[in-house]
Amino acid sequence: MGGIIWLVANLIFYVVLIVPIWFFWVRSVRHRVGTSLPMMPALAFGLPFFLSWFVLDGPMIFLTFCLALVGTLHAFGKLTPGSGGAVSVPETTPDVSLDRLRSADPNFSWPLFREQAVLRFAQAYGAAGELPSWLGAEAAGTLRALKPCPIGEVIVGSTQLVEFDVRGDHAMLTLLFDANYTEMRPGGDRALAVLERWTFRRPIAAVTDPPAVLASWSCPSCGYGGERQPGQPCSQCGTTQPESERGWTVSLIAREVTEPRRDPDDVIGGVEEGTNLPTRRSGNGARFHEQRPDFVWDDFERMARTSFLQMQSAWTARNWQAVRAIETDALFNTHRFYLDLDTRRGRVNRLEQVEISQVEWVDGRADACFDSVTVRIFASMVDYTVVEATGTVVAGNAKRPRRFSEYWTFLRRKGLLSAPKPPASCPSCGAGLEQMGQSGVCGYCDRHITLGEFSWVLCDIQQDEVYQPAP
Repeated sequence: MGGIIWLVANLIFYVVLIVPIWFFWVRSVRHRVGTSLPMMPALAFGLPFFLSWFVLDGPMIFLTFCLALVGTLHAFGKLTPGSGGAVSVPETTPDVSLDRLRSADPNFSWPLFREQAVLRFAQAYGAAGELPSWLGAEAAGTLRALKPCPIGEVIVGSTQLVEFDVRGDHAMLTLLFDANYTEMRPGGDRALAVLERWTFRRPIAAVTDPPAVLASWSCPSCGYGGERQPGQPCSQCGTTQPESERGWTVSLIAREVTEPRRDPDDVIGGVEEGTNLPTRRSGNGARFHEQRPDFVWDDFERMARTSFLQMQSAWTARNWQAVRAIETDALFNTHRFYLDLDTRRGRVNRLEQVEISQVEWVDGRADACFDSVTVRIFASMVDYTVVEATGTVVAGNAKRPRRFSEYWTFLRRKGLLSAPKPPASCPSCGAGLEQMGQSGVCGYCDRHITLGEFSWVLCDIQQDEVYQPAP
């Protein structure tokens, strides 16, 4: 009888005390360090179990001690020395390597190439009349068939490198664009979501322009640093820069998916998909710090937190111009599109109780033009959408916070040693940012300040469940 009472009492104690401790403790550890659940149960169960029964039940001491010891060694054995307590997962390697391209062209910069590829996608679809000269004959023919009417509101949601190959004496880069645009038909506009593969082609022996030319994006004839699209004449001197400046042309376009554009999914609160996945860190940390000894993690983390909070505040206030200086052109245009879409529909997306719980290092790269650093930001917020006229909640949850994480990538000009903080004014002339155009050009001095030339700027945001490391 005494044995039965002992078993029942222990069972009640185990369920009421140990299980909740285990659940909340493991969830907290997973959220902070990005580890997976199976690594921690032995430690979570063993230590409380051991401490509780140490003075209550002598025969259990040896077994419990062994359980706690094994769990502790298993968990802490996975900690990386010098990682600040973060649990390491297997190093993430890119799906596609560009090492051969970089060996042939040391000036090649992936962040800059991706930024310009996105802008070229938008330019090609938005072009009214003659198509850009950097489109090859086959690609131009495909594009004409894909756009039978004028196109507006071209937005690229994500860009992935899916293939790199060398065919003959040419390098081939294939990108997958997840985009949407609006067909402006006589009978009414039609919003479409598309998935397309674009193959960029260039002689493998070609060398990218020097970093100073690329990062300044200035007219080679007169030096004007304002807005200038590839293939278009300079607004100051009228000179058209040859498309061979970077050598890349689009040889193939393949449409994979076409479907009606859907509004973003409603947010109902809780934990989003992917939040508890392990952080996909690269193995570039030590090398990046050797290449950039001036880099200070505490300063960078402070900048990333400030940028994140500023962007949520600007979004709720519908004043995206307030953060124009901290986003590259392509990313700014994407965010501005969705903000304007809500405005046209008479809706306001409100973000409240915004809190950042953790910022984790993911990756650091240094090339001939730019430094880029990727972090994973864990945060929570109350996210809901209301009808502006009535205040009625039509999407999201006005009471329950949602917890999520995202991978944010920032870039800056190589050699920049200024304090890593978002500028409150034009870093070139000191003028206010209210006159900065949508292209990131200061309205006073005509300098393009959103390519990381003066401070860190945000160039990419990826969701945790689909994050792809930079090649």
